[in-house]
Amino acid sequence: MIKVLIVDDHKTVRNGIKDMLRDSDGIEVIDAAESGDKALHILKEKEIDIILMDIKMPGKNGIATTKEITKKYPTVKIIACSMFYAKSNIIDMFKAGASGYLLKTTQEEEINRAIEEVYGGSKYFSSEVSSVMLTSLLSNVSKSNSKNVLLSKRESEILVLIKKGLTNDNIGSQLDISHRTVEKHRQNIFAKCGVNSTVELITMM
Repeated sequence: MIKVLIVDDHKTVRNGIKDMLRDSDGIEVIDAAESGDKALHILKEKEIDIILMDIKMPGKNGIATTKEITKKYPTVKIIACSMFYAKSNIIDMFKAGASGYLLKTTQEEEINRAIEEVYGGSKYFSSEVSSVMLTSLLSNVSKSNSKNVLLSKRESEILVLIKKGLTNDNIGSQLDISHRTVEKHRQNIFAKCGVNSTVELITMM
């Protein structure tokens, strides 16, 4: 079972997510916390795999809590769960160590998928969040590239999947192309963006 902790200062949100995950196969909500400090206290006593973390909370917010948790409990994966998907929030949570970003309006099926993918080592971003990240990246590339080179439609599709943590084989299967073709597109993206690795690509936002 994937053990989940919900961290949100609104009781209705905590209960709503609990209800959505109650009958999910392979997922168990171990506890819920109304603050970052309470979440840290729970982690001292209970084994947790995934945390669904709100960002805007009184006291220690989700960004500060995520930073502390990823340092103290590196095996615990964090998925931001927020009403907001401003670029600054996304970047701050990613830099703090989050492995995913969902909106609170996300449906049960996508929450399950996000938990399973992040637990398996991938990253997960809702479509709205991926769009914000892609727009930001392309804007940066455009500003820093004197030739103003933009990515092709296929490269843009692959970039979104790279940001979700998918491997070349996973991307190839999803787009119905070979992993070698994916790798060629990946190298083209790196060249256009002036980076040498996926990590550099993501952090250049």
